[in-house]
Amino acid sequence: TAAADKKCPECGDPNGLIYENGCLICKSCGHSKCSYLYTLFQNYLGMSPQQFLTTFRITKARELLDSTNYPIESIALSCGYSDALVFTKAFHAMKGMSPSKYRKESHKESTKEQLQEVEGLIARLLKP
Repeated sequence: TAAADKKCPECGDPNGLIYENGCLICKSCGHSKCSYLYTLFQNYLGMSPQQFLTTFRITKARELLDSTNYPIESIALSCGYSDALVFTKAFHAMKGMSPSKYRKESHKESTKEQLQEVEGLIARLLKP
C-alpha cells in the first residue's frame, strides 16, 4: 500500500514510498525502514508478526482437528478466520493438505497408536 504524505528520507521522492510486510520501502531508491515490532519478531522468532499469527492459528486448528469433531467452519472461526476458504488455503499452505484430510490422517494415526497400546497390554497380560 502507498504511504501517504511521506517523502523518502534518502532520495526525497514524495511518491515512491510503499508499506509492505511491516517495512516502509522506497520504490525509487530501495531505502527501507522496518517497524520496531517487525524487527523484534524477525530478530527473535525469525518470522514476521503475520507469519507468527498464521503459525499460531494453524497450530491451534491442528489441536482442534485432533481433539474434536467440530466442523471445519467452526474451527476456522475459533482460530480467527472469518472465512473457511481462507482458513483452508492457509492450512494447506502450511501443512500441505486440507484440514479435512489432516483430520482423517490424524485419526488414522491415532487409531493405529491406540491399537498398538492395546496389543502391548494384551501381550503383557498373557506373559507368564
